[in-house]
Amino acid sequence: MKSKLTINEKKKIKRSTILNAAIKLYSENGFAETKVAEIAKEAGVSFGTVFTYFESKEALWNHWRISLQKLLI
Repeated sequence: MKSKLTINEKKKIKRSTILNAAIKLYSENGFAETKVAEIAKEAGVSFGTVFTYFESKEALWNHWRISLQKLLI
């Protein structure tokens, strides 16, 4: 029997999916050239969903940068 994910677990997965898509596209195209619509498409979510989880493209970048710094410390 499969266990169902909680709403919070689903949100964490979606947020992570969006972040991973952004990181992939930033590394391929650069931050300035990456559009939020491209991030949404890569993540398989709507444009608006990106902004449900992240305030802006810059917020996505900052979240990743801070997470990376924490790993390196």
